[in-house]
Amino acid sequence: MTIQSLDKAVRSGTNSFEFIDVTSPTQRQSHAEVGLLTAMLGGGQVANFYNTDDKFVYDDMVSTIQLPTGKASDGYGNDLQKDKPRELMFRGGSYGFRWNVSPHDVKSKRKFGSNEKMTVEDHVVALSEKADKAWALFTELSYAQLLTTDTNYVAGGPAKVYDYHNTIEGSSRPAAAFMDLDNTTDVWLAEQAQLDKLQEACEKNGVSYTTPVFICGSSYFDKRYTLEVNEGIAREIRGPLDLASMAIPRDSFGVEGGIFRRRYFESERTGAVFIRSSESILSGTPLIPADKAYLVPVGTSEMFARAFAPKTDMRYVNTTALERYVGVEEHNERGITVQEEQNVLYLNRKPACIIALDEAAS
Repeated sequence: MTIQSLDKAVRSGTNSFEFIDVTSPTQRQSHAEVGLLTAMLGGGQVANFYNTDDKFVYDDMVSTIQLPTGKASDGYGNDLQKDKPRELMFRGGSYGFRWNVSPHDVKSKRKFGSNEKMTVEDHVVALSEKADKAWALFTELSYAQLLTTDTNYVAGGPAKVYDYHNTIEGSSRPAAAFMDLDNTTDVWLAEQAQLDKLQEACEKNGVSYTTPVFICGSSYFDKRYTLEVNEGIAREIRGPLDLASMAIPRDSFGVEGGIFRRRYFESERTGAVFIRSSESILSGTPLIPADKAYLVPVGTSEMFARAFAPKTDMRYVNTTALERYVGVEEHNERGITVQEEQNVLYLNRKPACIIALDEAAS
């Protein structure tokens, strides 16, 4: 059995019901369509590396400073210390799934919502689109985990989990800073202190950025916006969120160009942007906890990276990695089986440039 232009179909669910009269169909989905974190932290913001094996290696060095010391007129002062580079190495994991279209999937079957005959091509396109959505959600989860825990998402697999802050900075990420959003203290002063920390961290790490953004859970955002309203300086924007106006490359957002319908506002006092994120994907647990916020520099490509590795296959071993591998097997009785695989490691190379905040006192 041969399908014409199968590769095109792959990249371009029904029950076992027979041909009957049908009325207007209904369709639901088990997940939310998310993508804010991928748009803000990925796309043109992320550095992609296409390696020839599963190791990602780069050199790191901290440039230290040493001031002159007082000395005797015939002395030399202290010796100037040499900066010592180090090599950092990480290994990525392998992720994927398999899907199949068998003769039984099309035998005496009709298309969803119509009485037209189901074809193999229909099934291939539907499952291919479902696979693309799965990969998009995987990417969003990976960025969410980098943001909230500073670790790489391994999807329950055997890949090693890296604590990037501990590996790169030599210590765990500092505990989330308590932000009193009940208006008992001056929240703007406290926020400015966190913005100063972000600025210092970015300067130390050589990170240039365009906009400081607070990615907020639902409760944190609502309380923070209420404070802005009470001060009479709120300027919430309820329409589409055009992140492209924050100097994020438009290719981060696909053909629509950076439009997300969600609540956000810009603080008149600090100039920082606050974005409300309450989405979950499958478990019902929000990607951003309701009482948390994460202060991040937006408009930089020095922080996040993806390291791709080739597929473990005689055709691809030691070759330059692709972002995704799709293998197709056709069989007269078993039908079409497609295997999709991505070998990737998501990294945060500048973990000190994410500041965690919490509205609840620890």
